[in-house]
Amino acid sequence: MRHLLLVLALSLAGILMLSPAKADQCYGSVHYQSCINSAGDYYTVQRYGITTNVYGFNPSTGSTWNESITTVGNTTYYNGTRNGHAWNMQLSNFGRTTVYNGGDSRGHSFSYTCSEFGGCIPQR
Repeated sequence: MRHLLLVLALSLAGILMLSPAKADQCYGSVHYQSCINSAGDYYTVQRYGITTNVYGFNPSTGSTWNESITTVGNTTYYNGTRNGHAWNMQLSNFGRTTVYNGGDSRGHSFSYTCSEFGGCIPQR
């Protein structure tokens, strides 16, 4: 369950970066933006076709990250790194059920099926 929370947090972070918060200062076009947020993170967002790429860093902490998001049909693929450690996730929607598969930045794989009625169940 801890891995699912991490994955969902990473997904939410990616979604938030795709739609910068009102406090974020962003410049550029709909296809390319450079932003800074209240935490001091600098990041760029590139959108083209079905893919969005986010690259960021925090000069105070030295933290770096990148994420590539591609949606094909009912499946969204997330691939990224955080401080040099790779992670990935595949999210597939089937009606009211969502399947998450991937690997976190510590090398642990995960697979969960989540439904509106049954919560999330780890797959083995």
